[in-house]
Amino acid sequence: MKKKLNLGVLSTLGSTIGGANTKVVIGSSTYCTKRGSSWLMSVALNQYMTERDLNLVHGYIDHESGHIRFTEWSAIADSFAKGESVRHMTNVLEDIRIEGLIGKRYKGSAMNLHRMVSTLCEDESFWSIPTQGMGLNSLVNSFFLFGGRYHLLSQVAMKERAELAFSILKSRVSKELYFKFGECFLQLSNLTSTAGALKLAIEVLALIDEAKEEQQQQQQQQQQQQQQQQQQQQQQQQNDDEEGESDGQDSGNTDDTDDTDDTDSDAGNAGDTDGEDGDDEADGQAGGNSGGDDSDEDGDESSDQSNQAGENQSDVDGGNAQDQQTQGGGQSSNSRSEYDPERDWMWFDENGEEVIPKDICDGIAEAIDNRFNATFDPTEGDPFQESMTMKRDIARFACLYEVDNKAVQAAQTSLKKWCLSHSNRKTTPRTAGGKLNGRRLARLPAGNLRVFEHTLSTRTPSAAVQIMLDTSGSMYPTTHYGAGTACASLVKALQGLKDFSVSVIQFNDDCTLVHDWETKGVLGNLAMPCGGTETGPACYAAMGNLANRKEDTKLVFILTDGDGDLRQVIPKAKEYGIKVCAVRFGGGAIELIGLEPELQPYCEDMNRLPEMFTSVLQTVMDRS
Repeated sequence: MKKKLNLGVLSTLGSTIGGANTKVVIGSSTYCTKRGSSWLMSVALNQYMTERDLNLVHGYIDHESGHIRFTEWSAIADSFAKGESVRHMTNVLEDIRIEGLIGKRYKGSAMNLHRMVSTLCEDESFWSIPTQGMGLNSLVNSFFLFGGRYHLLSQVAMKERAELAFSILKSRVSKELYFKFGECFLQLSNLTSTAGALKLAIEVLALIDEAKEEQQQQQQQQQQQQQQQQQQQQQQQQNDDEEGESDGQDSGNTDDTDDTDDTDSDAGNAGDTDGEDGDDEADGQAGGNSGGDDSDEDGDESSDQSNQAGENQSDVDGGNAQDQQTQGGGQSSNSRSEYDPERDWMWFDENGEEVIPKDICDGIAEAIDNRFNATFDPTEGDPFQESMTMKRDIARFACLYEVDNKAVQAAQTSLKKWCLSHSNRKTTPRTAGGKLNGRRLARLPAGNLRVFEHTLSTRTPSAAVQIMLDTSGSMYPTTHYGAGTACASLVKALQGLKDFSVSVIQFNDDCTLVHDWETKGVLGNLAMPCGGTETGPACYAAMGNLANRKEDTKLVFILTDGDGDLRQVIPKAKEYGIKVCAVRFGGGAIELIGLEPELQPYCEDMNRLPEMFTSVLQTVMDRS
């Protein structure tokens, strides 16, 4: 069986810190938009989403609330007009600024934002780990996004990504440019407005252009060096080929001369001594000249090879030094920064374009929607999707409905009987030598003689009662008087019992909390009946308001004319340990569909209201 989300989320989502002009609703998609002078935040949520998903939801709500409170929207409009790059960088910087402000004002918001970032950093599905092969745009965006969140917002889950982004950028740009990026980062910590974030974003993008020009110049220099090396290698190859051909021709001529000399010597068998001496002297001179030429050529060849070897060695040493510097810069913080082509694809799309790190506004909304679509079952009733949003409007002056004191006494009597019936008693015998009220009994023989009985009682059971008052148009013109009197009487009765808590929601096609658990005194002013009747969705909202209560029993008490379908509500209420009952007013011909008849008696006469309270409360409470 799948684990379901706590219904208490329904009540906590409504308590946003965006301001009085901000409303949070649950829907099938996640977005934040302005409607007139008010803001509407919709979050996609269903019963099978997890606490991990809730970290994203609460973080998204607090993040958008920060924008609503602190962002200057005219500056955001200017960033849109200047292009996507300016808009995205401005949003990255503005996100860090407003999260810092709202985190200082509301500690709970800072905690929610930390949990959100920790959840996002659990894997690389949202933010990838920086690599040496990533593009310059994505690298600089990572530098400010990851670094700003780690160093300025103390979001420690960003530590690894921030350190890698810093070290990789340092190895990719010159010292002068890296110093300028550092100055911009310091300006980020001192931003005071959205306009300042826009100005800083433009400066950062200008530095990115400088870095790109610097890279192009380096690439051109490398290409020129490679071309020069290739030309030198080709020239050296040509010289080697020419020397090889020259050596072959000299060797052939020497062999022919030796053969001729040998034949002449054999034929004459004797010759002029002076002639031979002359020939020998000539041969010696020729040999000397030939040896000198060979020596010069060998010297030139060795000199060229020596120069070429020196150049090649210099290039290799320079390349190795550059590679070592690049790798060393990445390894200074974490071994993950080593150049790994297999991981670089995470920073490029299928068209080879750079992937820029996602910002919170659009990225989180998309992540929440993906989780919602993966877990939502449309064939099953979902209290999160079907619940209506509950507003809060607690008046300072009393309502006009009179309290029925007999009904108050009847309700209190029924609840006290229920408390007594559920008080467990344990009786134990006391024997001689025992203690009575801390004093040892004297002059009694030892043994198993029973002296008295000692009774222990467990604590009195407690209950939380969520009253739902129907204020739809069908309650007008007279029916609402009986329901209103019953509501005011029940509130007074429950406030007189120390182990009971009471809250009141009035509903029609909307849902409003008019009396909270901690509210003291009589029931406040109520709205006049109007609109339609949405009993089922209002019950889900009431169940959400009950879910986090610590009382032993949780009860939804509906005061209505009977118009409503609870066939999906009742099974959900049982899953969460919540009981549902009602008292019907008006014509009495309509019943709540799905609720047992004995749990929804019809009050045709207000004089019978005490009897109605006794009947329904004893019936539903005895089943606990």
